[in-house]
Amino acid sequence: MPYSIEDQINNDFDILLYDGVKLIHIATAGGLLPPKLNESDVDFKQQIREVYRYRRIFRFRQNDELVRENTTGLENYFAFFDYMSKRGFYSYDKVYIDNIEDQTYQLICKPEYNRDINLTTINKEIAPRNKEKYTLISRINLIETTKEFPEDFKEFNILNFI
Repeated sequence: MPYSIEDQINNDFDILLYDGVKLIHIATAGGLLPPKLNESDVDFKQQIREVYRYRRIFRFRQNDELVRENTTGLENYFAFFDYMSKRGFYSYDKVYIDNIEDQTYQLICKPEYNRDINLTTINKEIAPRNKEKYTLISRINLIETTKEFPEDFKEFNILNFI
């Protein structure tokens, strides 16, 4: 289900990934999707709807050295990234939003929890009320990355990770 260039430019897709260690949220800021993401058959909107159903709340940490142009205020800017981190996602955004082809991203907000605890244990409570138990990972069709995403707040090229 490849998206047209017009779709990619006109939509700020929120994409959920799994890097083998942590849950990842990426806001594309209306930029071009990395090819692997554009070629996937994942329904990005359905992914986010599943996260809205998830009620686990984690403490989180924001990027306190963030410099962004074209924002309406940092409090408003951080709101959705905070929301995603409260639910256990490391939340990233595109750095140069005026350049649709640039693939530079940066960690905006991250959850704080004991990484020694298995994610399937953390995410038990998303299970439906029937007999079967599902984790957040299995409920959402997550694309797996080629390597672990950065956990610091430095800029990076997303193509090195997907």
